[in-house]
Amino acid sequence: MSQKLSPVRLPIFSQEKIVFSDSQIMSNLSDYYARYLYDFLESSSSNSLYVFAYGSLIFRPDFLYEARIAACVRGFRRRFGLWSPVYRGSMERPGLVLGLDCGGCCLGVAYRLMRCSARGEPYKTLQKLWRREMFTDAYKPRILRAYDRDGKIISLCLGFVLHRASSQYAGNVDERTRLYAIAGAEGTRGSNREYLLDTQQGLLRESMRCSHIDSLAKKLDDTSP
Repeated sequence: MSQKLSPVRLPIFSQEKIVFSDSQIMSNLSDYYARYLYDFLESSSSNSLYVFAYGSLIFRPDFLYEARIAACVRGFRRRFGLWSPVYRGSMERPGLVLGLDCGGCCLGVAYRLMRCSARGEPYKTLQKLWRREMFTDAYKPRILRAYDRDGKIISLCLGFVLHRASSQYAGNVDERTRLYAIAGAEGTRGSNREYLLDTQQGLLRESMRCSHIDSLAKKLDDTSP
């Protein structure tokens, strides 16, 4: 029999305060691309850009890519450390989603993006990614130290890491709060519980496990919101 979780106090968000306009999102991308990506990608047609997936991008990438490989990022770990007031929760009842937080390493998937021109691909794919991941200040884009299964470094691998100064950062919440948030939240992309289980299954399809996800999933089996 499922044990009912006792309520805990969750933060309340305001869309007007945390959600960026589309012009702000695209301006952010333009600045980042010019500063960190343009010279590398335009210096040779053989240079490739990868995007690292550790959560929903594993089971729902929503963009075109040339290849998909198993990868490991060093210096960051996967963590349910981000309040989600839109995709997997609401402003009044936020859920919790994954992000890369400092320390350790993380197994996931690296997507090699389609190549074309500076304002064709991969820029169009990055526009989709920025609108999906960077519509608030929850993440920071970073070039990561990523390696394939053979231990070979992936030359340019972009990932989205948790922004610890964001009001959505939840890296220090206790496990009881995590379970309560994940068990009962639902947003524009579905329930928070489904997000956890879909990520777990996505990793299993890649022959990967995550102790953080497995532990929460097991405890959620014995609870109800």
